[in-house]
Amino acid sequence: MAMNTLYNANVQNAISEITKNIGTYLMQSGMQDTLHKSLSQISSSMSKLALGNMAKALESADTPGNRTDGAKDKK
Repeated sequence: MAMNTLYNANVQNAISEITKNIGTYLMQSGMQDTLHKSLSQISSSMSKLALGNMAKALESADTPGNRTDGAKDKK
């Protein structure tokens, strides 16, 4: 779980850095409309990624014997 969280943090940091670089380039190029559209698409994609990760976490948490808090299921 910790590895997955670390991976997700690294992915989000990379996406953030890429977004910042794209934004800087587009602002310098006078392409604010393109920047706005790009940021909207990136935001949408990140939301879908976050929802997918939450859905996976909920699915695995619902499996008997696979608790995310480290405790054992009562029998």
